[in-house]
Amino acid sequence: MEISVPPGSAPAGTVFTITPISSRAPGALGTSFRIESSLPLTGPVQVSFKGLGYYGSGLSTSSLGVRFQDSRGFWLPPDAISRDTATDTITATTSHLSDWSLVLDDPPDMEGSFTL
Repeated sequence: MEISVPPGSAPAGTVFTITPISSRAPGALGTSFRIESSLPLTGPVQVSFKGLGYYGSGLSTSSLGVRFQDSRGFWLPPDAISRDTATDTITATTSHLSDWSLVLDDPPDMEGSFTL
């Protein structure tokens, strides 16, 4: 997980903290992260997650999404998300810092015969 802070998106001297947390996000993949800043943001930042690296049948980077937890505890999709299949990266643009998670956004259909 990585956060990118463009110039003007945070006051000088802002300290960012990224803490791994146990995820309760529906469809979460791997570790979730709590992102905090010592000063309020003044513009959007990018929160990026690396994809899975390997995708089984019916899955791809397009199957992944990002969720953040709001103040009520609900896991919501950000307004803006981009997927880069070449780098296997999913990036959300946001002005909101809280708990963030990579999720399986578009699971494959489970029809027909399959083995677990």
